[in-house]
Amino acid sequence: MKIFETERIVTPEISFGGNMSIAPAGLYNNTQVYSIVPSQSFLEGKYYLLGLLNSTLFWWFLTNTGTTLRGGYFRFKTNYLAPFSIRSIDFTNSVDKAQHGKMVSLVTQMLELHKSKASAKTQSQQDVYERQIRAVDKQIDELVYELYGLTKEEQEIVRKS
Repeated sequence: MKIFETERIVTPEISFGGNMSIAPAGLYNNTQVYSIVPSQSFLEGKYYLLGLLNSTLFWWFLTNTGTTLRGGYFRFKTNYLAPFSIRSIDFTNSVDKAQHGKMVSLVTQMLELHKSKASAKTQSQQDVYERQIRAVDKQIDELVYELYGLTKEEQEIVRKS
């Protein structure tokens, strides 16, 4: 129960694509939603991790290592998520530190855009936010490719899958 009293990453047990988000402290969920709480030793933080876990690269990994359910859905249980290698940040390296800061900034922006879209009053406003969400999502994917050192050819393989 202590986990529910902390801010954490949450994911549906079964999903089509990365639908992870941040749950605020005090928000309780049932067994159809999993919580991810990075250890104290994970210096990169939740927002960095959220960017990686919602990326196209992570979805590509999951679709190539997990079991496909009816309709193309996948399970987001620990044994399917754990094999994905999380790119560590060397905070003494200025490039790594800048990439980390950019990821946190983009994820923060993405979360705000989703809030704004949810409260938009017209379809036109929702469309504007959706375009902005897609643009930020693309920036996150590009940053993830850079973090993992994917070549242009490898990036194309991930995009096409």
